[in-house]
Formats: sequence, C-alpha cells, structure tokens
Amino acid sequence: MLSVSVASPVTVLNRGYAGDSTEAVGELPGALNRLDTEVIEEQPDVVVVLLGANDAGVAARTDDQNAEARFEANLGTIVSRLLESGSKVLLLQ
Repeated sequence: MLSVSVASPVTVLNRGYAGDSTEAVGELPGALNRLDTEVIEEQPDVVVVLLGANDAGVAARTDDQNAEARFEANLGTIVSRLLESGSKVLLLQ
C-alpha cells in the first residue's frame, strides 16, 4: 500500500523484535545494542520507532526504580544517533 501512495519505490524493513526493549533483557539484545548493525547501516531515510511498552513491563516486574530514567536516556540516545546518521525519526506511542 505504501508504494502505491508515493511516487518512488519504497522499501520497508522491520527491525522489531517481539518482547524487546531499549536495553538487553534476558536473551533479547535490546534496540540500543542493535541500532548500528540493524538500522543505521541500512542508511534509512525514515525510521519509525515504537519502544517503551516492554521497558515498562520490565520495570513493573522487577520494581526497578531507575527503569524510567534509563528508558528515557536510551530512547534519547536512539533518536540522537538516528538523527546524526541523517535519518528522519517518527516516534510512535
């Protein structure tokens, strides 16, 4: 559908992992750790970021008092690095 609504070809890459968060938890690497190799190296024009729900779940399960601050810092780092690489960023909630 997207390629029909725009004038030039569009390639969509999904780099989401079910259950992943901004940082490594268990066996999942975390979005921040995967950012360079799985996203920035692809040189995307636009990156849609949807993160936070799993970070909140980890905080609730572990009663981690610093989880919110770490999520905010991690998300800020992700957005900054994407912008520095030349990508536009769309944050979803």
